[in-house]
Amino acid sequence: MGLGLVDLQEASIGHAWKKGGRNAPTLLNARFNTVHFWDGRGEDLAEQTLDPVQGAMKMNNTPARVVATLKSLPQYVELFEKVFGGDPRLGDPVTFGNVGYALEAFLATLITPNARFDQYLRGDQNALTAEEKEGLEVFINKGCATCHKGVNLGGNDYKPFGLVEQPGADLLPPGDKGRFTVTKTASDEFLFKVPSLRNIALTPPLFPLG
Repeated sequence: MGLGLVDLQEASIGHAWKKGGRNAPTLLNARFNTVHFWDGRGEDLAEQTLDPVQGAMKMNNTPARVVATLKSLPQYVELFEKVFGGDPRLGDPVTFGNVGYALEAFLATLITPNARFDQYLRGDQNALTAEEKEGLEVFINKGCATCHKGVNLGGNDYKPFGLVEQPGADLLPPGDKGRFTVTKTASDEFLFKVPSLRNIALTPPLFPLG
């Protein structure tokens, strides 16, 4: 997988089998990210859960239709009343905003703790093989840990394609300038969220674009 034109085989599939322009990042350990979406347009995890619900290339739904669907299911109404209905001043507990809070709470449970790497960081020298320790040394010495840092080994910063050398126009993603689409700041062109390296062997592809 390169950093060039979007490979639609790598793009995520949404409503009516349409393929978007980016790959959806894994939801595993998303609670540890401080940057949400590849371009950072979401302020928090709740917002990241609601955007795909409404996206035409994603779930193609509407807040009103989501609420109507939930209200047609008595068990969901009961659960929303149990969780969000404690204060009558807040009105109907089945709201689109509360859907976001509920999904955010669910995503907070999707973590993969106690990996061998975590055990190694806690002092278990036998948690990694000799080869893995050599790889970690290269990872640190080559500066990879400068970007892939924190508990999620990424997910908390923006970096450009071609961190060492700016790629040419033939390699830059066409029509997608990353963080620039949110900030409209020239220096943010082609900046994207640094992806988490946790579970990377199980959650490819690494980059937002094919």
